[in-house]
Amino acid sequence: MRILPVLLALMLAACAVPLRHGEAPDWVDGAASAYPTDRYLLGRGRAATLALAQDRARADLAKGLEVAVAARTREAQRFVRADGETGRQALEIDRRLVTTTSGVLRGVEIADIWRAPGGDYHVLAVLDRQAMARRLRREIAELDRQTGTLVDQARRADDPLAAIAAAGRAVDLQAQRASRARLLSVLAAAVPPRWPLAKLRADREALLRRLAIAVKAAPGEARLVELLGGAVSAAGLRLVAADEADYILSGRLELAPPEPREGWQWIRGRLSITLARGDGRVRGTHRWSFKAAALSAAEARRRAVDEAARLLRAELLPVLLSLAGGR
Repeated sequence: MRILPVLLALMLAACAVPLRHGEAPDWVDGAASAYPTDRYLLGRGRAATLALAQDRARADLAKGLEVAVAARTREAQRFVRADGETGRQALEIDRRLVTTTSGVLRGVEIADIWRAPGGDYHVLAVLDRQAMARRLRREIAELDRQTGTLVDQARRADDPLAAIAAAGRAVDLQAQRASRARLLSVLAAAVPPRWPLAKLRADREALLRRLAIAVKAAPGEARLVELLGGAVSAAGLRLVAADEADYILSGRLELAPPEPREGWQWIRGRLSITLARGDGRVRGTHRWSFKAAALSAAEARRRAVDEAARLLRAELLPVLLSLAGGR
């Protein structure tokens, strides 16, 4: 995780802070009496130009925040591993920290500027801990409110796939919340989560394991039935007979005749799937277009089928959730 590039990209305009001359302020070589560290995060910058000194001050503040967040991240990862989890939860939170931190850094202000007689500019950048903590708490409260709505939707849904989609969105929101809570813990006391990520993820996995899907394809497409069934199982869903299914997943695989090109045989393909409830109501259709090449037509066809299998295994679950109107 790198916070510095995010901060440097912001490049806030020069603040209307008067330029000091004469005796150096206390913060140049020591503590800033006007900005105690229990209330502010500080950054100092020095350069021959004012703009560069300001950028360095903001970068210095960001570096301090980055070090503090990294320490919290290591603590959380140690906790996750000690608690028997895989570490996936901590890594998921880490990926969201840069985006969250960029919002926090927009609150950085240039508080003081001093120029040494005939020398460099010195700049002090500050971030008000309480103001940023209030902002993060508001965002956390809103994410919790939205999560509560989704958890309730998942519990009440009579459509199994819609319940899974709501549960998945709740996981996403609480991952966003966790990244904000990590930053908040650097600025002030953190707010304990009402819905732990591990519990939400376990609830979603339990819903997935209960979902029953049957697959079908046109006569003569036994290979496609096999691919669909494998993708359903790989997604953690139950593969059942049609009379036991919550949903019927039907598919169609179309491969165009090979096209010779520079010694290669190219095949274009189109794969489509349709999701319907057990009572026949169609929830939606999704299509993929792809191509494959090989030296022989037979090998190109095999590779095209392999590409269809790869697409199904990689994307079936998110596509099914989107067809349920959930993502």
